[in-house]
Amino acid sequence: METKSQMVKIPDAAGDTVTFAQYPNGHVMCPDFDHLDYDELRALHLRDDDIILCSYPRSGCHWLWEQIRMIHAGSTDLPVEEKQSGMFEKWSPAQYEKLPSPRTFNTHVAFHELPAEVTQKKTKLVMIYRHPKDSAVSLYHMFKNGIWWDYHGQLCNFLPLFLEGKVDGGGVADYLNDWARVIADNPDQPIHVLSYESLMKNPVEELTRLSRFLGKNHEVTFLQSVADACTIDRMRKRKGKVWEEHGIDKKLMYREGQM
Repeated sequence: METKSQMVKIPDAAGDTVTFAQYPNGHVMCPDFDHLDYDELRALHLRDDDIILCSYPRSGCHWLWEQIRMIHAGSTDLPVEEKQSGMFEKWSPAQYEKLPSPRTFNTHVAFHELPAEVTQKKTKLVMIYRHPKDSAVSLYHMFKNGIWWDYHGQLCNFLPLFLEGKVDGGGVADYLNDWARVIADNPDQPIHVLSYESLMKNPVEELTRLSRFLGKNHEVTFLQSVADACTIDRMRKRKGKVWEEHGIDKKLMYREGQM
């Protein structure tokens, strides 16, 4: 499969353009993700204790990735690290080999684009979804305020792009419907599904379910401390400095965190 991307500018309803890296399969991504090799990703060797967090963009991936880290470690006192360190779209497989176990990967690619060993090894998958209207608004602000997309349009003119799937992650309905089919067609694949909204409303209950899925048996008091450590304000304060060191507003990735 040809994997080389090219930079394209896609106009919104008013003619303002968004810059993307576009791949031969038609997918568009953040211009910083311009070197993804789909064949290499499919061939990636997985370890038995790997976890893959899957989501449509702007659906709580940063938030949940941090919570999974804490559940794995059994501690909320962890070195500051961004989820990009284990994002399939960002690095080559050689980089992932250097990561210590247990590795928690994250991605916005579709199920059929994940490493082939996912189904062979029955790798645990965690999938989080969010109300599409909130993902759309959050994606708009990221495009407009981020340094990569060079976008200056208005929300009303951005929405047609979102609805047509001409954004990172493609069409949100296509993404969610594909996951519904995946779950129905792969009953023996360990997949844990949760919603952004439920995690907001019932954090301890959802983290208890997630902890059990990951093979942990943490006390409610610890899971409450995980929830407390991962509020939007604390995430922004603790992890936002990673982005500020590169001259990027910490609110780009940690904006509102609301329903």
